[in-house]
Amino acid sequence: MKKQMTLIAAWALVAAPCFAQSINVTPTGVDIGNTTPGVAGTLLQQSGQTTTISTQDGTTSTPRFTILPNGNVGIGTIAPATKLAVSGNSTISGTATVGSLTVGSSSIFTVGNFESTEQAIPASGGTITLAHGLGGVPVFSTVSLRCKTAELGWAVNDEIPLNSMFAGGSNHGSTSAINSVNFKFIVRGNLSIHNFSTNAWSTITPANWRLVFRAWR
Repeated sequence: MKKQMTLIAAWALVAAPCFAQSINVTPTGVDIGNTTPGVAGTLLQQSGQTTTISTQDGTTSTPRFTILPNGNVGIGTIAPATKLAVSGNSTISGTATVGSLTVGSSSIFTVGNFESTEQAIPASGGTITLAHGLGGVPVFSTVSLRCKTAELGWAVNDEIPLNSMFAGGSNHGSTSAINSVNFKFIVRGNLSIHNFSTNAWSTITPANWRLVFRAWR
């Protein structure tokens, strides 16, 4: 039989209102001020009250975990301004998925990200247009060459950012742009890169490489 203990305490102070509270202790939880005593696995506080779990060292009590009446939860803070506020370092052993990531005061990723499949390099004058689906102009975007067959000192799956490709003269290089809907990439003659072995600029064999487009908003 589930054991339940109900304590009713009342205090009357001069020139102060009377306060009554119920505490229901069960083998699976503690209900504080619960209108349905004995709910398994719960710790409930009266509506409008802050719930705080503290540790005691002598006469010093330190709040460790706080739930505000609006549902905000604080760890190491008694005044969480958001749904979860942690004061101190956190360790996550698994994968953390964040819909909005803010570093300092700069918002980097607020909507999502896009990464294209590998795209063949078009002939000179050719164009690639790709919809990124982010619903606005991305905050950050890149175009990279991905090595598919080892060449010029680069190994398979090595990547070279577009800004590392040589664009000197009208017959070398490429241009790229992005708006709220599409990436647009145009090849202007040959594509030359930094030869990893000799440190010289060298023209690539287009069939040995693919283009990868990425954007974040």
